Amino acid sequence: MKKIIVPVFIFMMFFSLAAEKNKKLQLGFESEILAYNNIVLGEGGDADKYHTVSFLFGSPRMGLNIGFFLDNTSILGANIGFGYSHAGKYEDGWGNNGKAYEVFFKFMPYYEYLFDNTSIVKPFFKIGFIISIISTGDYEVRKEVAWMLGGMASGGAHIFIADSFSIDLGGMFQAIGGQKQRAITVALFFGLTGWI
Repeated sequence: MKKIIVPVFIFMMFFSLAAEKNKKLQLGFESEILAYNNIVLGEGGDADKYHTVSFLFGSPRMGLNIGFFLDNTSILGANIGFGYSHAGKYEDGWGNNGKAYEVFFKFMPYYEYLFDNTSIVKPFFKIGFIISIISTGDYEVRKEVAWMLGGMASGGAHIFIADSFSIDLGGMFQAIGGQKQRAITVALFFGLTGWI
């Protein structure tokens, strides 16, 4: 994980040197610090239930953001996310319990609103529409793959350590579902963002 974060941090710092006074573009990296995931595959008594907990270095879940300013406070963009969670607990339709894993990929168009675009600390609120594929299993023979759609809402603050570079902190709630699947995630996250 450190091998990813350090190059991204250096890139964002150099990226911010090219910034203009009137910002037009947001380019960032974000990762969950701590997250709980509740995944249900199937219906009724035959449903498999997965509970996974993600940690920053043990179970990375991250994404890349690119956004364009609509005006001084509104941003329209997209997130490409990926991740892995393990050491969770699952309950299958037969009453068995054990450890579980989850691998996911997502594409999420989003809208972000900056409440104060003049101070060093800029609070924000973000909503997004999610298209996701999730693979879950129990490390042995059980494996499920599901396509899901849903939404996300997050809030936090961009903390500017330079005119065009911020460290981002916040919280997120995400709910997605398919024909016979659903997943809920609650998480704390951090990010690094360059602004030009």
